Amino acid sequence: MTDHTILIDTREGAPLTFPDTDTRQESLSTGDYGVAFGDRVSPFVVERKSLADLWHCVGTDRARFLNQCNRLGERAGVLVVEADYSQILDGIQESAIHPSSVIGTLIKWGARSGFTWFPIGGGRAEVARFIERVLIERGRRALPQDEEPTE
Repeated sequence: MTDHTILIDTREGAPLTFPDTDTRQESLSTGDYGVAFGDRVSPFVVERKSLADLWHCVGTDRARFLNQCNRLGERAGVLVVEADYSQILDGIQESAIHPSSVIGTLIKWGARSGFTWFPIGGGRAEVARFIERVLIERGRRALPQDEEPTE
């Protein structure tokens, strides 16, 4: 058993699995994944996007995505794109949106809003491993100092 529980937003359509880690579904105000250490819930969150979802968000759902990015930034959150950087550069053939526009949007909005984004390829298991690691490390640091769990 681990010292943490991964929180999965109830609206997450295709939740990742986290073997050997406790999880629970909860309604998160921001993000798709959060973390709790015992009864202490970290304010840090992770938002996950597939490549197709990212293109949709940067295109037709741009206003909602900007709002989401601002909320992520308020919590020093992370956006994880389920694709490696070369896949982002290749773009989506059915879309008129150029890959450089997508990357530019992520860089600009990340800088303005205060969130970090990571392209993670290799499949769902690799994405889940990355998300769990970043939740544990950054989630601990986001707890108020008098609440930070010991390692």
